[in-house]
Amino acid sequence: GKRFNETCSLISIDGNAVQWSVSVKYLGILFTSGSKIVIDFKLSRSKFFQTFNSIFSKISHASETIIVSLIKSKCIPGLMYGLEALNLNKTSLHKLDNPLYLAFGKIFKTFDKHVLSSCMFFLNTLPLRFEHSVRRSKFLSKLHVSNNCLLLKLYKLVGRADLDLLYRDLGLVQNSNVAVLKQTIWNPFENLL
Repeated sequence: GKRFNETCSLISIDGNAVQWSVSVKYLGILFTSGSKIVIDFKLSRSKFFQTFNSIFSKISHASETIIVSLIKSKCIPGLMYGLEALNLNKTSLHKLDNPLYLAFGKIFKTFDKHVLSSCMFFLNTLPLRFEHSVRRSKFLSKLHVSNNCLLLKLYKLVGRADLDLLYRDLGLVQNSNVAVLKQTIWNPFENLL
């Protein structure tokens, strides 16, 4: 809210003062204080680049398809961990795209976004802003069929509306399967080329 940076008195538990912090790490995601919820990608980006550089330094002379498949299986999951539960704004989604474009730039020795997008397209790799939509759809769909009554209640309160909005933005009906969703998401990416 508006008063996020106001000074507050310390809370003590059993005589020990609990210090206020400007950020909190929860389930691998770093939230920072602000008037709105802000996610700090520095930690996950550094893990992405650490993993990528480790892989690329050992196999830089290998085929691009092998390097990209390793990025998809080893680097991207660390960067995307837990983000499917969050409804990210456009700015956050573009920040999420940047590490993958930089990694592709290093592989293909160019930083032209159009060339890199073409490389991603032909190597069957979605930019992470599109990948987030696929993962978010899968996450919300799994909540719908959960046996946990609390998760079902959360889905009914907010998840159903989020899933409806996601499908409506893509021009799909609610019960579309993941293959149809992924194909529909590929179309806007293809149109960017």
